[in-house]
Amino acid sequence: MESKKPWQSKTIVINAVLGGLSLAALFWPGAAPASEWIHSNGAVIGSVWAGLSIVLRMISKDAIQLGE
Repeated sequence: MESKKPWQSKTIVINAVLGGLSLAALFWPGAAPASEWIHSNGAVIGSVWAGLSIVLRMISKDAIQLGE
């Protein structure tokens, strides 16, 4: 079985991007509307995020290698 580095994983990259955007929306003053939307739709966002991660994991076939 082939292995790949963590930054080559679609699942990890999508989770990092979405997590970074969510974090920025909570602390950036110009993103108040996005922050309010995140707070009011937290369950939906979490469900979609989890579903996307599951689908991406099923599509991905290679194992992730953390060390050499």
